[in-house]
Amino acid sequence: MSKLKEKLGIGKKKPTTRISIEKLRETCDMLDKREAFLQTKIDNETRTAKSQKNKKLALAALKRRKAYEAQLEKISATRLTVEQQLMSLEGANVTMETVNSMKEGNKAMKNINKKMGSVEKVEKQMDDIRDEMEKQEEVSGILGTSLGGEVLDDDDLEAELAALQMEDEEEEEEVEVKATKKKPALEGKTTKKSGAKGGEVLDDDDLEAELAALQMEDEEEEEEVEVKATKKKPALEGKTTKKSGAKGGEVLDDDDLEAE
Repeated sequence: MSKLKEKLGIGKKKPTTRISIEKLRETCDMLDKREAFLQTKIDNETRTAKSQKNKKLALAALKRRKAYEAQLEKISATRLTVEQQLMSLEGANVTMETVNSMKEGNKAMKNINKKMGSVEKVEKQMDDIRDEMEKQEEVSGILGTSLGGEVLDDDDLEAELAALQMEDEEEEEEVEVKATKKKPALEGKTTKKSGAKGGEVLDDDDLEAELAALQMEDEEEEEEVEVKATKKKPALEGKTTKKSGAKGGEVLDDDDLEAE
């Protein structure tokens, strides 16, 4: 019974589009190989006919070539028909897949719209969302107010801010005045230290004053030396005169002796 059903084609599953396309592709590959085989045979018989010196053998080679050429023409025509069918089936398959995809997308869209409901329901939902957001804003505003109910005035806050800024400005002015007073003294000290250590250029006025003081000291020292030398000179001259008189036998003056 099962064999009878197989012969009659009863109970067999219908081939799918993909299976049909695969079979047609396999058929095309088989026909391509057959064409290549027949073409090789034709080329071989042609060479045999040209190279054969025996006339009978050359004619036999030509007859075989003609037979191969006839088979090649039939297979070429068959292959062309199969290729056309394959292209038509592939195109139909693409169209079918596209249509099925569009159907599935349409079904999914319908399901989504059913879940969302009608347009009126969506609008109502949006209104409910707006109402809830407004309520939330009111609650946030209430929570943000002070528990004591004291509301601060902007004018009072601005006046307090201005007072604080004035205090800061007065403190900055006092600091600047103090810094200005201390600056000359610090600059003088800095100039002296830098001149002594770092070899920096000192002020010309300071250098001139220091030079004048040094010159005054030198002049005073020279004057003291001259005074001392003037006082010692007469005593030295008297001693010299006495020594020369004693040695040379000169007559000493009585007045000089009395004075000595």
